[in-house]
Amino acid sequence: MTTVAFVLSKNQYNSGMIEENTEDEILDQDVEFVPDEENSGGSSMSGDSKLKKQKEKIDKIKEEKEEYLLNWQKERADFLNYKREETSRLERARAIGFEKGVMGTIKMLDTFDMAFANKDAWNQVDANWRVGVEYIYNQGIGFLEDSGIIVINPIADSVVDPMLCDAVETMETEDTAMDGTISNVIQKGYRHGDSIIRPARVRVYKIA
Repeated sequence: MTTVAFVLSKNQYNSGMIEENTEDEILDQDVEFVPDEENSGGSSMSGDSKLKKQKEKIDKIKEEKEEYLLNWQKERADFLNYKREETSRLERARAIGFEKGVMGTIKMLDTFDMAFANKDAWNQVDANWRVGVEYIYNQGIGFLEDSGIIVINPIADSVVDPMLCDAVETMETEDTAMDGTISNVIQKGYRHGDSIIRPARVRVYKIA
């Protein structure tokens, strides 16, 4: 016997709304009842599934958002660290360049000071040439002063300040009042604020 499957709505099945002309045919055959999915409990299951999928999508979006935010924060931190390191490197480079420029200028001034030390010999040099050299010397002093560097040039007969002077030679004296005072400056010193770039090298009186 042939089996016939009828798709009936729940309302039709419950109310017996089946046409009379098909009723005899149904009686002569095996009938399999297939409930209507639209009006069955399946719609609830389908709704739960959709909600679950939507929740999964939202959770995924949240995860991606957090990952993007974390990556952005990491990149920003890396950039700030790089910027700080680069600034530090530039400052060190400037400091090294400044130090070399200062030390080069100081060495040049030391050479001029040696030439000026013998005043009699220096005064015999051609006046025009002497003026040119002295101009270069004053330019060097001006560069140091503009850089905040001060010349340490102690006055003769003043008491030695160990913070500013380095007593490298002594000169004997019988005058007790002169003991420990400066006889003369051998080489000028330089300082920047409280930092001593180079102490002045001096000759000091000492009781014989």
